[in-house]
This record gives sequence, structure tokens and C-alpha cells, in this order.
Amino acid sequence: MELSPTTTFSFEDYAEALLEDLLEEGEDRDEMEAFIEEHGHESFYNHFDEYRQAVKDYDQETVDAFLGADFDISDISRLSDAYYGQYDSEEEFAENFVNECYGLPEMPSWIAIDWKETWEDGLSWDYTFYDGYVFCNHY
Repeated sequence: MELSPTTTFSFEDYAEALLEDLLEEGEDRDEMEAFIEEHGHESFYNHFDEYRQAVKDYDQETVDAFLGADFDISDISRLSDAYYGQYDSEEEFAENFVNECYGLPEMPSWIAIDWKETWEDGLSWDYTFYDGYVFCNHY
């Protein structure tokens, strides 16, 4: 009895097959090839659908900020849990966060809260501010 050789496939093979399928569905070749170049064949095969959905649900800039803030492409499905919005500064986020979570009573105008310190000593451990976007580190 003669045994046939075992056929093995690499993620590159799987990614190329997926790319061809997606091209038939009308996806953009340049976008997919750029994704493969940046994240690799395995990530294309495993995460490209989630990546496309994240871009549709948010926008390209938000997804790019998430990935630029040292989150991994394998985390892309958790963007909706991690995303806290866009702010002009860490201080603006800190003030908004405190007001929404705890509310602030009416205070005399001469009382000043150091929102930069609030960010640095309290919130920066749990949140990442990247290019105007805020993401929770513990999603």
C-alpha cells in the first residue's frame, strides 16, 4: 500500500486564498496587500474580517489610533470595549470622565482642580491617550 505525501499549508497559502475570495467579493487589493505587509499573512487570515468591521463601525483613523497605541491586531475585536472617544487632551478626558462617572457639585469659582495631575496620577494607568483618542487598557 502506497501512502500519499501529506500536504501542508502555510498561513501564506490560506491568506492568498482568502485574498482571492475577497477580491471576487469586490474588496480592494491594495488595502488587503497593505494589511498583509503591515500585519502579516497569519493576521490577515485570522483578523482581516474583524479589522474591516472595525473600520466600518468606527473609521480608519480610530482603528489606526487603536493599533498605533500599542494594541495588537489580535485585539481589534475589542475596540468597541476599549474605545472611550476623542479628546483634545488628557486633561479634557480626565474632566469629562470624572464628571460623567461621579459628577461634580457646584463649587466656588476659585476652586481649581488639576486635571493634568488627575490624568497622570489616576487615569493614565488605566487609559491610553494616543493622537487625541482614548482607549481603556483593561477591556
